[in-house]
Amino acid sequence: MKNEYKFDDEFLKILEKTRHEYFSFIKFCLKQIVFLLILCIIIPYIVYKFTKIDELFIFVILMPFIIFIFWFFMSRIMLRDEEYVKFYKEIYIGGIVRSINKNFSFHHKKQDDFHTNFGDIGLYRYNQTNKEDFISGKHKKVDFEYAEFFGTIDYYYWVHIYRGIIFSCDFYKDFKFNTKVINKKIVHTNIKLDKLDNIEFNRFFDIVSGDKIEARYLLTPSFMERLNKLNSCGKFKFVSCAFLK
Repeated sequence: MKNEYKFDDEFLKILEKTRHEYFSFIKFCLKQIVFLLILCIIIPYIVYKFTKIDELFIFVILMPFIIFIFWFFMSRIMLRDEEYVKFYKEIYIGGIVRSINKNFSFHHKKQDDFHTNFGDIGLYRYNQTNKEDFISGKHKKVDFEYAEFFGTIDYYYWVHIYRGIIFSCDFYKDFKFNTKVINKKIVHTNIKLDKLDNIEFNRFFDIVSGDKIEARYLLTPSFMERLNKLNSCGKFKFVSCAFLK
């Protein structure tokens, strides 16, 4: 027999509330689209087809009206979409997170500036970094934080937006110096660094540490092998990490 996860009554209520909100959102969007079609296509066509008004005059009079109506209804749809996304994230996703562990917390929008922290792990080239869909808590006596982040790089004529995932937690080993494992796809440093014993690891990562001995103490062969597998699994463009005191 297959093991089936059984949701508690509280989450089933959340599921039903989410389903109701979804159909309400779809119904609202369909209404707006119908009104949009009537006001922007059907009525102008009727006016054009069954009146003797000059075509240029109709175009001059109706075009601003059509543009305004289109903008008005599309704005309503986009505003309702933002409300639905917020509801879905906070209520539904938050409910799933709390169903895993009631001590976990979830916030859809938590706009903390991570510029300093990302700089510590080698992502200093991003002008601004923020996080969203923030999950935090304690699992087996280990405090952790998990979030999606997006960073921007301002160039002269355009802005590049980069998205990723950041996970931070307490480490079971004590250390006195910061050690950064920087993926070469992020930035390739010109500093001459000592190579570790893992050839594949050296091919993808640069190591910046305040103490060479401590870096080898933290970066065990098992850890390097696992990081290599995570980096090459195909689910991420690149992986980087840091041990921060």
